Amino acid sequence: SIKKTISAKKIIEMLEQNNLDINNNTLISIGCFSECWDENNKNETIDIIKYFLKKGNQIQLSTKCKVLKKELTEILPLIKYPGQLIIFVSSVTISKHNIYEKNASSIIERFKTFKISENANIPVVLYIKPVLQNITINDIDLYKKYIEKYDIKDVVVGSIFSNKKSEETVHF
Repeated sequence: SIKKTISAKKIIEMLEQNNLDINNNTLISIGCFSECWDENNKNETIDIIKYFLKKGNQIQLSTKCKVLKKELTEILPLIKYPGQLIIFVSSVTISKHNIYEKNASSIIERFKTFKISENANIPVVLYIKPVLQNITINDIDLYKKYIEKYDIKDVVVGSIFSNKKSEETVHF
């Protein structure tokens, strides 16, 4: 299947033409509903990150792909304050990631991203979202092992997502 992408240049043009009230207090969240760090999108994502870092925005980058420090070479000098760029390593499951996260990096590769926080002083957060009943919850002990292995300091957990809206902690 062909994936449609919009270039960073076009996105930036659209933002500037629409006179949106985006200032340095605006939080920019990238990759929440699509994969922004795969081979098709990575360079465009880097350009968007550079644009907003120069404007002083805080940026949250959420990905299911491995991020390497060398991929951030152009980005690192633009970071003006601690926490301006935060990487969220997204995970729905550990034991069944090959079933539920088919186009994602393997858990072992993806979790290597946590090493960036040591080397590049960029906070890296474990982002467990969505929480799938009888899948994510069954992996709690596995998550604990990885949290210890990678000395993960911050974890964000999303709401439960199920086939029955009444069981969800946040109704979609």
